[in-house]
Amino acid sequence: MTNEGLSRELKKLRSFCTKHRPAFTEYGLRALQLSKDPTRCTRDFLLISVFPVPDETRSEKAFKATGAEIMPFDTFGEEHGDELRSQLKTYEQENICPVGFNSDIYQMEIGQPWREPLLEKLNSGIVQ
Repeated sequence: MTNEGLSRELKKLRSFCTKHRPAFTEYGLRALQLSKDPTRCTRDFLLISVFPVPDETRSEKAFKATGAEIMPFDTFGEEHGDELRSQLKTYEQENICPVGFNSDIYQMEIGQPWREPLLEKLNSGIVQ
């Protein structure tokens, strides 16, 4: 893929992620069980596997989600894990939260299903 083609795909992916941010927040909170351990997001992340849908014009349907897993930050090597931790520290220092949530998180039930509902939501093309 050329640099131009890669740039185009990254723009599509960014748009897809922006459209689905509410689903990432809702199901990410469930998956990481942050109501049980709010610090877990400093060790683990939600990895969602997607592939492009050829000729799809709607950004919310431009990718098909095929899987979702909880992974430790060091999954892709210690260097990448350190980079993720550094980004979190920068967000904290600048009082920025990449995905927002309020104190209701502590009222969430633990053990709610998240993987299948997340994939269904992402692949339906319906955004909140």
